[in-house]
Amino acid sequence: MTSSSINWISTAFLFSFVVASPVVVFTLHRGGPKTAIIISSVLLLVGNWIRYGATKAGKHGNFGGLMFGQILIGLAQPFVLSAPSRHSDLWFTNRGRVAATAVMSLANPLGGALAQLIGPAWVSKTSDIPNLVLYVSIIVSAYASLLLRALTFLGLCCYDSFILHRSTSSYA
Repeated sequence: MTSSSINWISTAFLFSFVVASPVVVFTLHRGGPKTAIIISSVLLLVGNWIRYGATKAGKHGNFGGLMFGQILIGLAQPFVLSAPSRHSDLWFTNRGRVAATAVMSLANPLGGALAQLIGPAWVSKTSDIPNLVLYVSIIVSAYASLLLRALTFLGLCCYDSFILHRSTSSYA
């Protein structure tokens, strides 16, 4: 794979983020954070497993499949990364909003920094890259599964009714 191809993978991810952002704004205002989290989880799951399949296809993988998976992951990111201010507005008072937004916004750079350290530690040669993508896919699957289960069983089903109550009350 050439350095130009690698650059296009990053560029496609970033353009996907931009393309999805207007849909995210609509989703957060109409469907709320719960819907946004579900959409993001599904896109991350599908995108990661497509990337893994693309790395295992043939001797040198399938660049088109890799790019498609990366684009799906790029589409998923703004559903979560654009949501901290919406979450803090819904759940925190004026005194706690800034700190809550700051803490939630740090999740992406922290995760990126950890990935930059952990990825090279798991990969010592080019043939190890499919295993790295497999490990990431498994981690994402486990996390998304837990998150979706929490949304269903641990009370975030009541999240929507809390938002409705807060938005219709006189003190909101």
